[in-house]
Amino acid sequence: MARVKHSKFKNIGILYELLARQLTSDVLRDKKDGVAVDILKEYFGKNTEISKELELYNILQNKKTNNSKKAEDLLEIVIDARKKLSNARLRKETYNLVKEIKTVFDATDFFKTRLPNYRFYASVYNLFSDAGTGKELNPVTKLNSKYTILENISYKKVKEEEVVGGEVFKEFKESDVDVRLLTYKRLVDKFNSKYSTLTKEQKDILKKYIYNVSNNTELKEFVTKQLESIKVVLEKYGPKIRDKVTSIKLKGAIRKIDEIKRKKHVDEATLTSVLRYYDLVTELKEIK
Repeated sequence: MARVKHSKFKNIGILYELLARQLTSDVLRDKKDGVAVDILKEYFGKNTEISKELELYNILQNKKTNNSKKAEDLLEIVIDARKKLSNARLRKETYNLVKEIKTVFDATDFFKTRLPNYRFYASVYNLFSDAGTGKELNPVTKLNSKYTILENISYKKVKEEEVVGGEVFKEFKESDVDVRLLTYKRLVDKFNSKYSTLTKEQKDILKKYIYNVSNNTELKEFVTKQLESIKVVLEKYGPKIRDKVTSIKLKGAIRKIDEIKRKKHVDEATLTSVLRYYDLVTELKEIK
């Protein structure tokens, strides 16, 4: 019997999240004609088999309980629901979805994004394939996948203020498919209104942060380069400051840059600091 082998190109949960992130990126760039929204409408509409499987992914991802028996019962019920889906329709729809993604996007860039919940998505895919396709899952992999999902269900819900990724991405993640698509234009307008006073550099780093929040390596490299550029500008204007108190504060701000660069992870506090440094650069240029 054939074995189950995980593939992110066939994992509906992963495909949907990557498209949602692309949609977020389009929002941040004020790209109203982005193709991501059209793909989501076409393939994740109410009557598609893909949307039905995505709903099962979302149940396992979002439902939380401290009762281990309830968690196991929920997983069993969802697995039974997955068995009722049409594998033929799922294969056809998924094939067409991936084909279109590769046609309109750079596949390498699109699929390279690291997802913090990748292990969860892979575990769900494994059990769904084992239950619905007739393929056999390795017993150890099956056990590990089951425990990964049960651990996720058993975790307590994260408070809103602890969610990383920014307001725009959070709104997408907490809404169902139809709501996310219907509010697309509103989010564009909301973003442009809220951040209209930011400089180009500030908008660039904000976009980079939200779109690469799960890719810390790339994000860290980008932020480090921005901080180095800011430091050069501050050191340039430092000697021209005549007020002693202001000069001392500026030197302290410059030293702080090296401290921020040493941080292993880029969090919202780091983002805020960089945005404020750009404000300082702007003020110094205006004073000059």
